[in-house]
Amino acid sequence: MSDEQPWNSKSRSDDLGSLAQSARKSNLSSARTILIAIGILNGLGAVFFYFNADREAAQVIEQEKKQAGPFVQFDPVKVKEAQDELARIARFIYLGVIAAGVVFIGLGVAVKKAPVPCTVAGLVMFLGLNALAALADPTNIIRGFILKIIFFVGLVKAVQAAVAYERERKEEAAARREREEAEEDAADDRHPAEFPGFGDGPERR
Repeated sequence: MSDEQPWNSKSRSDDLGSLAQSARKSNLSSARTILIAIGILNGLGAVFFYFNADREAAQVIEQEKKQAGPFVQFDPVKVKEAQDELARIARFIYLGVIAAGVVFIGLGVAVKKAPVPCTVAGLVMFLGLNALAALADPTNIIRGFILKIIFFVGLVKAVQAAVAYERERKEEAAARREREEAEEDAADDRHPAEFPGFGDGPERR
């Protein structure tokens, strides 16, 4: 009876560890989905705005004209140059966002091979892009706020799961090495090395 209790305790511990590991793998799968979703959404949005850059620049110029007042005269050539310059800057920014979207997708694809680097990089990029967007236009803070919160919480949980997953994987690898070394030692004990000449009797001259 006393021998059965430790076995049951070990079995329950193994089951709990297996469940925890499965939960962390599930979180990593969710992280993969989130990273890829962020990449796709950012990429598609940036593609749309890239091709809409001329209209966006024209709207900015018109707004500046209205703020200047009806009595201010503008040189059409200078206005066109300013509009083209704004459009070029906008396209450059949107190309960067598209590139970031591709990186997010790449992180999602590779997250199971390198959980901690991919999830941490994804979280840092997500926060960085949103910070830059807020600096460019403070109204970006409230745009898609609920979706941003969902992505943020998911990425934070993914980082936590990745750290725990890597730690347990290292512990399992260390335990496996210890078992292999113990088995090798046990095998050596069962089959002691034979030394040449041992037990052959006195040496003949």
